[in-house]
Amino acid sequence: MNRVKNSLVAHASATKKVENQDYSIIFEGCFNAVIVADGIGSLSKAKEGAQEVVTRAEEILRASNVEDLDLKELFFVIHKDMQEMVLNKEENPEKNSYGTTLIIAIEYQDKFKVAYVGNGAILHMRGHITDFKKKVYYLPWACVNYLNPHTRPYKGRETLYKHFAYGAADTHVEPTIIEISKDVNGTGDILAICTDGIYSVDHMEVASDEDDTLWIEGTKTQQLLIHMTHDFLKEGCHHKIGLELALNHYLDNLKSIPNAMTDDCSLGLIITEQALKYQNQKDIENEKY
Repeated sequence: MNRVKNSLVAHASATKKVENQDYSIIFEGCFNAVIVADGIGSLSKAKEGAQEVVTRAEEILRASNVEDLDLKELFFVIHKDMQEMVLNKEENPEKNSYGTTLIIAIEYQDKFKVAYVGNGAILHMRGHITDFKKKVYYLPWACVNYLNPHTRPYKGRETLYKHFAYGAADTHVEPTIIEISKDVNGTGDILAICTDGIYSVDHMEVASDEDDTLWIEGTKTQQLLIHMTHDFLKEGCHHKIGLELALNHYLDNLKSIPNAMTDDCSLGLIITEQALKYQNQKDIENEKY
C-alpha cells in the first residue's frame, strides 16, 4: 500500500473540569488515523478505560496490514485485551468499571473507514466549505454528521447501550462501521471525529416557536468548529502545526463562552491533500481578479 501523503492530521483535547476523562491520538504513515474515546464519568476508572482502548487500538493498527483489517474484529480484540488488563491489574475488579466510548477513523488513498461504539460525532465536510459565507450559512450543507449514537432514552436523558467496560459482553462493543468515498479529483474532504462534549445528536434540544412549530436547535460548538475549519483553509496556514494551533484555539474559545464547554472535549481532524489543493487553486484564481 502506498503512503497517504500530504493530508493534514491533528487532534486536541480540553476540559474545564478537574480531570479530563477523554483520550485521543493520531498517527500518520501508510494510512492516517484519528482515535478518540470518552470515558464514562458515571462509571469508575473512566479515564483509564479511555486511555486503554485508544492506546491498544493504536498498537494494533500500527502492527496490522490495514488494507485487510476487520474493524469489527479489532473492537472485539480491544475488548478482550481490556478484560485481561483489568484482571491482571486488580484482584476484585468492579463490574462496569473502565467504561468508555471509542471512535476510530482511518484515511486510505480513496476512502475513509470509521468504526464507533457510543456517541459523539463523525463530521464529513467538503473541501468547498470556504464557499459558504459564515454570516449567511449558520450550518452549511457541506457538513453532515454520520454518527447515529448507541443511546436510548432514560429518565429524560440518554443512556449508552453500547460501550466498552470491564465485564461487558461482546455485543456491547460491536461497532457501527461506515465507509466514505473520498472526492479525490474535486473539492476534497475533511473528516472530523469528536466526543459528545463537542457534538452529539442525542444532546440536541428540541424547542418550539410562538406558533408551536417544532425545531431542532443547532449547537454553538458545532458552528464554531465549522467556522474554525473555514478560517484555517482560508488563511492559507496549511501545515500540521498550524492545524494543531487552530484546534487548540477553538477549544480555548469554547472555554471562554458560557455553557459551551460543559463536558470534556476531544476532536481529531483529517484534511485531505485534495481539499488543500482545491483551496490553493481557489486562492490563485481569486488573485487574478
